[in-house]
Amino acid sequence: MTAIGVSFVARGRIAWILALVFGLVLLVIGLAVQQTFLAIVGGAFALFGLIFLILSLATGGRSD
Repeated sequence: MTAIGVSFVARGRIAWILALVFGLVLLVIGLAVQQTFLAIVGGAFALFGLIFLILSLATGGRSD
């Protein structure tokens, strides 16, 4: 059998939105299974995505 690699690259605002969503998913999963580390990492990732999304919107995409 051969392995099939799948590659996905997101840039710009879509990347920040995906980071925000992924962080929120990790946060919810971490809280649901009571994994503090996963919840903290998810919250930090969501915050990172949110900050850069706001920065992207404020600069008209020049910060992407």
